[in-house]
Amino acid sequence: MRRAFATVTLGLIGSLLVGCNTAGPCVHVYRDAVVHVSAFVDSASSADIDSVFITDVKVNGSTLPLYLAVLGSGHETGIRLDGDTLRCSAPCAFGQSEGSWEVTLLARGYPLQTIAFEARYATFHGGCPSYNDHGTTVVLRLARPT
Repeated sequence: MRRAFATVTLGLIGSLLVGCNTAGPCVHVYRDAVVHVSAFVDSASSADIDSVFITDVKVNGSTLPLYLAVLGSGHETGIRLDGDTLRCSAPCAFGQSEGSWEVTLLARGYPLQTIAFEARYATFHGGCPSYNDHGTTVVLRLARPT
C-alpha cells in the first residue's frame, strides 16, 4: 500500500515538475505604450500646437489617475506629470490600457476640450511570457473658440 502511494505521489510530483516554467514566473510585458500622439494640431489650419496639458483621462468610461498614464511600461516619452496635469509635447507616448480613450486637453489659446479615440496594440504574443507591442498612433486636433 505504501509503495503504491509513493509511486502515485512521485508520479504527481514529476508531472508537476514537467509543467513548471523553471525560468521563473510567467509574466505579461508591455513592450510599448498604447497611445502615441504624433502631433497636436489646430483643427482649422492644421498648424502644430507645441505642447498641451492633459487634465483628465478616461479609458473605457473609467477615470484613469493621471500618474498611472506615466508609470508603467517604461516606454512613456514626451510626457510628464506637472502638478495635477500631464504635460505632453508631441510626439509623446503613454498608457497601457487598450480601449476607448477620452482625454481632456488644454492648450494656450484653446478652450478645454475632450477628444475621444480608440487605442489598441497591433501585436499580442501569447504564451509564457506574453507581451503587447506596437501601440496606436493618433493626431489630436483642437478647435479654437468660434
